[in-house]
Amino acid sequence: MSQTELKTHYSAAELAEMRLPGLPASVSGIFRAAQSGSWESCKKKGRGGGYEYALTSLPPEAIKAIKDRLVTKLVSAPVVALPAVKTKEQQLELALTSRQQTVEGARKGVLVAIERLMAGCGVSREAAIHTLLTQAKAGMLDPHLDMMLRAAHDGRGRKGLNGPYPSIRTIKGWRALEKEGHLAPKTAMTALLDVPEWAAAFLRLWQLPSKPSVAHAYEQFSREWAGSPEALPSVHQVRRFIGKLGNVSRQTGRIGPREMKNIKPFVRRDISDLLPNDVWTADGHTFDAEVQHPFHGKPFRPEITAIIDVATRRIVGWSVGLAESSLAVLDAITHAVTREGVMAIFYVDNGSGYKNDLQRNESTGIMGRLGAEMHFAKPYNSQAKGAVERLHQSVFVRAARELQSYIGVDMDREAKLAQFKITRKAVKTGGTVNLISWPQFIEFINKRIADYNARPHSSLNGISPDMKLAEFIALGWEPHTLKPGEDAYLFRPQVERVIRRGEIQLYGNRYFSRELEEFHGEQLRIGYDVNDASRYGFMPTMAG
Repeated sequence: MSQTELKTHYSAAELAEMRLPGLPASVSGIFRAAQSGSWESCKKKGRGGGYEYALTSLPPEAIKAIKDRLVTKLVSAPVVALPAVKTKEQQLELALTSRQQTVEGARKGVLVAIERLMAGCGVSREAAIHTLLTQAKAGMLDPHLDMMLRAAHDGRGRKGLNGPYPSIRTIKGWRALEKEGHLAPKTAMTALLDVPEWAAAFLRLWQLPSKPSVAHAYEQFSREWAGSPEALPSVHQVRRFIGKLGNVSRQTGRIGPREMKNIKPFVRRDISDLLPNDVWTADGHTFDAEVQHPFHGKPFRPEITAIIDVATRRIVGWSVGLAESSLAVLDAITHAVTREGVMAIFYVDNGSGYKNDLQRNESTGIMGRLGAEMHFAKPYNSQAKGAVERLHQSVFVRAARELQSYIGVDMDREAKLAQFKITRKAVKTGGTVNLISWPQFIEFINKRIADYNARPHSSLNGISPDMKLAEFIALGWEPHTLKPGEDAYLFRPQVERVIRRGEIQLYGNRYFSRELEEFHGEQLRIGYDVNDASRYGFMPTMAG
């Protein structure tokens, strides 16, 4: 029989099922015992009829057994702390420490168990507490509740006879604290609020960029100590003080402002309202493997410039060059805009490949011609461009590891040196260099970028950048694309030159056209083809 509370009357079937001491184990035996003992009875309510017998009429040993079994069942039942109503004082308090939260939760669980025991057995609070502690000391308590009772004990006060368990008086005090909303134990004030007088003198010797050890700084500190020898703190006191400092305060002076940013809080940007092509960000990366130079075939590490759309995390354009330059960036922008449309904002760092007239000039710069805005991140603040910085690891470093010529920073030094000797020996002796060719490298990077765009992305809830773009298109988004023929005008580098008698001087070359006759002395914008010096075009300036 499952019993959750102490009843005043029990049927013959219930008493027989419990097999109580001093009573028969059959229903007929209970009937005979009731008649011979003149037990007080009443008619049973509900279906079935019959009689129920008063608890007070049963033999004393049977009554005791019923109560003991009920207590054991209630104490062993899982304890669920009731949600506490927050008082105004609780809401204004500082956050509790992890230990305080653990103790507070354990105390709530113990109080709930006591309330359940009181309601089920009809006993007083003190009797319920006494029963709980007695069973705990006898090893008869449910293991979960026993651990909760031990965790609820503060243990910092006077050591009593209860061992790891709290006293009756202490548990009564928890009830009063719960009503006040302060059930968590108090903690001592942190040592940071009581900075010793010698702390500033020691930190001046310890918080240095050279990062001296505590022992080394203490030697200097003790030599310069001007106070009495008795007031000189021990090195152990100093270590305890250092251990109480916060992780950021401890590193002040030992690391610079740039490195300090890696451990300080930051603002995480929300991109949920961005659409494709709202913001593009780009960055250059020196490839971590050697390939054949396109001109002479010798080993070198190319510079990759990649552009990523922030809303979809897709690589929308890229270029590869011999080194980071404004022309490499222009090539990447050309690749992106002609395929994906025009961006609204171009967010980049302060590198020379971006901060130049080819990109920013109001008259000849590519941003002005596209109608896009260029924004620059703060210097030495790579966290601001986390999307594209992480891209290097996800795509290009990962791709470089697939090549035999990988020479990244984590490459085994011996293997790196062996590969270096093989390639340099081949160059010196005119042998075959074991490196991929330039066309093979271009094809290789294109495949890895396609793989990345099709791979699930953690910041996109597990879908790929290509799928994210497809979602926007399904919702009706369309890119702002160029008109046919506009790319020839927009993406040629442009400079301003003064026309002299129908001639233009440009990078050591002289160009003549009779169409320029009427523009003598005027300044025009000249667009030229980097790869073909015979091709150029001109157009009036903004003022013209």
